[in-house]
Amino acid sequence: MTRSQIIYAALLLFAVTLALFLSFDFSGDYAINDDWGYSTPVRWWVLDRRLALTHWQSMPLITQLVLGVAWTEVFGFSQGALRQLNLVLALTTCTAIFASARALYLPVSISLLCAVLPLASPIFVGLSYSFMTDVPAAALVAGALFFFIRSFTRSCGGGLEYSIGVALLLLAVLLRQTSLALALALLVAEPVARGFTLKGFTRSLLVVAGVAAVYLAATALLRDQVGLPTYYGAKTSALLSFISDVFALNFGAFRQTAKALLVSSAHFGLFALPIIPVLLEVLWRRGRRYILIAGGAAVALSAASLVAGVGVLSAEGGNILTGDGLGPRTIPGKTQVNVLVILVVTAVGHFALVCSVLAATLSVKATLRGNNAIKQGTKGSILLLVLTAVLTFAPHTVAYAAVFDRYALLPSILLIVVVLRVIDVEALSRTSIRFSAALVFVGFVISLTLTADYFRWQDARYNLISELLSGGIPAEDIDGGFEYNNLAAVIANPQGAVSMSRVDPANRTVRLKREPEPGDQIVATEQYTSFLGPRVGAIYAVR
Repeated sequence: MTRSQIIYAALLLFAVTLALFLSFDFSGDYAINDDWGYSTPVRWWVLDRRLALTHWQSMPLITQLVLGVAWTEVFGFSQGALRQLNLVLALTTCTAIFASARALYLPVSISLLCAVLPLASPIFVGLSYSFMTDVPAAALVAGALFFFIRSFTRSCGGGLEYSIGVALLLLAVLLRQTSLALALALLVAEPVARGFTLKGFTRSLLVVAGVAAVYLAATALLRDQVGLPTYYGAKTSALLSFISDVFALNFGAFRQTAKALLVSSAHFGLFALPIIPVLLEVLWRRGRRYILIAGGAAVALSAASLVAGVGVLSAEGGNILTGDGLGPRTIPGKTQVNVLVILVVTAVGHFALVCSVLAATLSVKATLRGNNAIKQGTKGSILLLVLTAVLTFAPHTVAYAAVFDRYALLPSILLIVVVLRVIDVEALSRTSIRFSAALVFVGFVISLTLTADYFRWQDARYNLISELLSGGIPAEDIDGGFEYNNLAAVIANPQGAVSMSRVDPANRTVRLKREPEPGDQIVATEQYTSFLGPRVGAIYAVR
């Protein structure tokens, strides 16, 4: 990189950092999504030096808890402080993606595009303002991938880089067991990158065995020290049930997987949406008919999604990005988004996916026919990215009817880097790259706005709960939504939190709703404003 490029990249990172930290107030002391289950153990340790877990975690979580404790020892415990830590990890993810793109010999401009592309997604940005595990896991895996890629592409073998990659991989497995996918990918990709040798293959086998042992040891440690959380094995059980259904030829399981793949297609496409100008230019140069093919395939996938009853923004197709904006918004009330909007957004996602697949496939075919052979180390690196993405996401796809959009975060980022690596970026016009950069900027602004709207909604919810409590209504009588109910329950019972079940608020007399129903007695109301969507909304407390 030239000096001017370094300055430009540093200024871009500085501007992004300022935007993330200063755009709006995200300091509210409440849970976002499921992070009440992950922040509470940090709270107990920092405030009381108590080692305890909640029932909700389904992963080891050890790395994230250690990071959270270290961070809050310096800045004090609060949900806002933990969100600041996640923002740092989000920026770390972007930096690791930039470094990986450069290690794959992508130009600086395209590498910067790869780096900021996640910020164009409301899913990535929304999760960055939580203490969910998605962004920390992405940071660790992306960092490990960078060092493995460096070790593959360096002529000297990169022993130090490989060791650092293994260390980050171990930390990632101590956070989420799905990071084992990177170890399995390494086993296949390293022989492609370096050529098969017994020594190299043995080393990869030892890495796989080592990280598996780390996961098993972490599980045993949790079992011995605090007990395994109630839902610790829930996702593993779901995966095993699917495998059992496959052997039993239970076609219902295949139907659910097909639905999950349709939703995943649209999710990936929305992550790739900002590079549509680049993809369309590639397809146009290969032949205009490919754009028509992409459109036709997107229509077919959208029709299948409609028939299956799944799609982006639909009840079965999201977790962060919902029909009401960012979410989840776990108090009762219907979404304002109609079927037509769901179909259009889903179709756009499918179109971006098909364009990505076509552009990558055509580019790989052209490379194979020509004399511009990709270096062996780069081939192995590309395979490493692809396998890591696929193996990370596969368990979610096969095991669940509803695939949450946040599960697609890391796989989508990695596959987009692969797409940009295999197409001939040197032949791209500056116009398409500038259009893509402009779309990233627009996406970033929209993502920040949606996240700010979501925090205003959360502020309104918890202001309403505070009003009810100050009015003399006991906390155990208030159904404030999934996050509020469970957080209050585990804080009140730290010793038994690890073995609890999710709170059932059926007998609570006062409920928060997005809209009252006939027969409801309105106890209190709190209004909120949004920049995107309805300008003024309200949350109701009803009996």
